Amino acid sequence: NQKETIRMTLHDPLVFDLPCWNKVSEPAKNLITGLMLKDANKRTTLKAALNHEWFTRVKAVQAAERQGID
Repeated sequence: NQKETIRMTLHDPLVFDLPCWNKVSEPAKNLITGLMLKDANKRTTLKAALNHEWFTRVKAVQAAERQGID
């Protein structure tokens, strides 16, 4: 229900325990965790997010694909 979802969002720690998260990389989970921190002073900034390992890996793979490198 909506009240329970709001309570969990505001008070419970973020966990990736559902099966749908099994195929999500640790760098992706790390990025999501940083973006979802409740304390805005500790939350990952946009600049830090764009320089995060997950984005830099994606950019490297895309660059390699554009050059025909697998």
